Amino acid sequence: MLNDDGMPKLRINSYYKKAISRDEKISGETKSYLEAKMRSAARLIKSIHQRQNTIYKVMESILRFQLYFFEKSIAFLKPMVLRDVAQDIGMHESTISRVTTNKYAHTTQGIFELTGYMARH
Repeated sequence: MLNDDGMPKLRINSYYKKAISRDEKISGETKSYLEAKMRSAARLIKSIHQRQNTIYKVMESILRFQLYFFEKSIAFLKPMVLRDVAQDIGMHESTISRVTTNKYAHTTQGIFELTGYMARH
């Protein structure tokens, strides 16, 4: 489960969406400005959701590779590299590295940094 505590619930203000769609008395320049800012905000929100989805996929992959560790004990922790997860979920190693940096998993075995499960090569 992702911990989104502290993550704001981002959304685009409906007032501006309605103002543009109803073609209220706003200048063409203002309308263009608002549309550009709304597109930018929508891209940001989409990017944040994609990042969360990627984090989730990475953790699912780590769980598959390290199942016995999570179910039993730290004695079952197996060596793995970024490439293992990258190939498993079809992403580049650099993406996996960025996604796992400064991220932690709270497990029955304790709290672990995600990069602690993997080495670069």
